[in-house]
Formats: sequence, C-alpha cells, structure tokens
Amino acid sequence: MNEYLSSLHEDLANNTQKDYSVKDYDKYFEVTQTPKCGIRIKAKKEAILETAKKIMGILHSCRMRFKIRLKRYRCIAAKISLKRSLAT
Repeated sequence: MNEYLSSLHEDLANNTQKDYSVKDYDKYFEVTQTPKCGIRIKAKKEAILETAKKIMGILHSCRMRFKIRLKRYRCIAAKISLKRSLAT
C-alpha cells in the first residue's frame, strides 16, 4: 500500500498522471496549484486510514481461516497417528 501511494504521489509531483489511476488520485490526494507556490499535494488521511483498515480486516480474516485449517489438519494427523499406534 505504501509503495502504491508513493508512486501516486510521485506521479502527481512529476505531473505524469496515468489514466487508469485517476480515481485513486482523487481518492487519496488533494492537489492544489498556485502560480506562486506551484503544485501542493496533500494526502487525504481519512481515506488512507479507511483503506488500510479494510486491508487489515481482510488479512485478519485470511489469517483466521488459515489457523482453523491448520487446527483441522493437526487434529486429523493426531487421529491418524493414534490409529497407527493402536494398530501395532
């Protein structure tokens, strides 16, 4: 996420916006241009934090799914080893 936002910021600073990122420029940055100061780029912190929370939520749910699967596999492996030990 940081690399993507940095590349968007760099595109805005160099005035080399890409057509496929227009929505993201508007979503994450506020650009003002004045004759005296030039281009000013201000990050929209609320939008960035909201997106980061969504990403963290997705990662957390994936992590929890993985933990559940890992527990299942450990349980199955324990049952198999128990059956093998009882069979001998």
